[in-house]
Amino acid sequence: MSKLGSTSPSVTGDALNAAAIILCVLISLAQYNLHQTRRFPSEPCFFTFHSPSP
Repeated sequence: MSKLGSTSPSVTGDALNAAAIILCVLISLAQYNLHQTRRFPSEPCFFTFHSPSP
């Protein structure tokens, strides 16, 4: 476990790389979900636009 402390720079670099990959995957999945479920969220959007009506 002491080795983890000594190799902290490499661990942080690997963590950053992993985080970047995870972020890219999450963003791609989010965009894919938005494109697939674009029809469903459109209805609540209309409700929100109509709500401020006098």
